[in-house]
Amino acid sequence: MSCPECQDRSFDKDKGSVSFYIKNFNTGYSDLEVVKEKKDLSYFLISPIIIIFYRPLYAFVRFKGYLDFIFRRDPVWR
Repeated sequence: MSCPECQDRSFDKDKGSVSFYIKNFNTGYSDLEVVKEKKDLSYFLISPIIIIFYRPLYAFVRFKGYLDFIFRRDPVWR
C-alpha cells in the first residue's frame, strides 16, 4: 500500500533528475554556439578517459600522501 503523497515525492525526484539533464544539455549546446575555436572541443572526447582512469589514480596518490603525512614518512618518488 502506498500513499498518494509518497508517489508524488518519487515523481519529484524523477522530475529533478530530468531537469538536471535538460540543464546540462542546454549548457553543452550553448558552449557549442559560443566557442569560436571548435578544435578545443575535441578535448571533450577524452573526458571519459579522464573520469574512468585519471581520477581514481589521482585519489590513490593523494590517499598515499595523506598516509605518509600521518605516519610522518618522507615522500619518495620512484
